[in-house]
Formats: sequence, structure tokens, C-alpha cells
Amino acid sequence: MNEEFERQQFERWIRSDEFFEERWLRRDSFRGYRYHLVENRWKAWLARSKLSQ
Repeated sequence: MNEEFERQQFERWIRSDEFFEERWLRRDSFRGYRYHLVENRWKAWLARSKLSQ
């Protein structure tokens, strides 16, 4: 699986996830994309807005 396909797949998953506000996406250089819980909903909103650009 190439990196671009992986990124698009995760972005589609995020957009379809009604609970995304509880998570944000971080790029981990060793393990690819990993999800992390966040308490600050603004951070989650910011992460989503960056992905949708």
C-alpha cells in the first residue's frame, strides 16, 4: 500500500466518522497514521480542517 493511498483512505475514514471530534490524526514516522484522543475539541477541528484543504 503506497503512502498516498493510505492517506486518502484515512481521510475518507475520518470524514465518515461521527466521533472524529474526539480524535486527531498524527503522522508517526515509524508506524504511519495513528489516532490519539484529544480533550480539546478545537485541536480536533483544526486537524480536520487541515486534512480537508
